[in-house]
Amino acid sequence: MAKSNRTIIEEVLTDLRNPLEPTLTKRKRGRPKGTTNKARMYDRGVVALMSCTTVEAAAEMIGVTRQTLFHWLKDPEFLGKLDEARRLALGQAMIVLSAAAGGAVQTLVEISQDKQQPGSTRAAAANSLLQIINKQLTDERTIREANERNQSLLRALNEAVGLAGDEQRALPSSGEG
Repeated sequence: MAKSNRTIIEEVLTDLRNPLEPTLTKRKRGRPKGTTNKARMYDRGVVALMSCTTVEAAAEMIGVTRQTLFHWLKDPEFLGKLDEARRLALGQAMIVLSAAAGGAVQTLVEISQDKQQPGSTRAAAANSLLQIINKQLTDERTIREANERNQSLLRALNEAVGLAGDEQRALPSSGEG
């Protein structure tokens, strides 16, 4: 059974925190099945890059040179792992932001309506709400227009394909006459 990404990340983080301590207490001798040293180092490199602000700091964290890490960044296998980690991190961040969005909007509404707040504070909260609404409406309009353009292009393509089919059927009969 394959390990989840979260389990792999937790193991790599444990290795980074305690490099001399074994990850598993009852580990058998030898390399774990399906894990190469390269894959293990790549996992550690991904975690280091995701948690450090510079490539140099990430390289130092996992005990490789800066040049080695830059070399890994050219390897499609490593880039795939890094992209997947970034995608997962972004997904988690979006979940947290989505959960907090309702509360943030409610806070802005309360501040904008609180008569005890200074006028500038209420105005700033109201302005933020208007910007949110405007952005949402603009995004919806852009999506609607893009969908309409796509539908129009699809209709034109279907008509062109239909005409091309009619022309192809007409060609043999025109050659016979």
